[in-house]
Amino acid sequence: MLMACNTTHKVYDAVAANVDIPVLHIADPTGDRLAADRIGRVALLGTRFTMTEPYVRSRLESRGIDLVTIDPAWIAEVDRIIFEELARGRVVRDSQRKLKTLMTELAKHKAQAVVLGCTELALAVDTRANVLPVYDTAAIHARAAVEWMLEEAEQARAAA
Repeated sequence: MLMACNTTHKVYDAVAANVDIPVLHIADPTGDRLAADRIGRVALLGTRFTMTEPYVRSRLESRGIDLVTIDPAWIAEVDRIIFEELARGRVVRDSQRKLKTLMTELAKHKAQAVVLGCTELALAVDTRANVLPVYDTAAIHARAAVEWMLEEAEQARAAA
């Protein structure tokens, strides 16, 4: 099972405990990918909940990844962009510029990469053209699910 939203992972433990199928946490494959790429210090962008609460942060930190502290004014602005614009299907050029400015600032604070911890942020952030590498949790999560399913199918074929 996938919960294709970072913020809903606030209830991951309760969901996982009440279903009889595997549940892939969105932060786990992202943390694994960061660790494999030897990225040790990242900035996590998302809703204010995702940026400040432990349900994603702790999963990254458990892999030895240090999270850059983001100024509360930036946390509020990113949260506003997500809820007032992106979640409503609006991509505002001024907000795209603000996010690019934030990423430039984060690079000055020694972030090695930015983690998009909100599925809507990919609408406003060009994941290929930034001052820092960008890791999109939604894309990484989906890819990990496909790889898991294909691995299961391959194991079943090998056992047959």
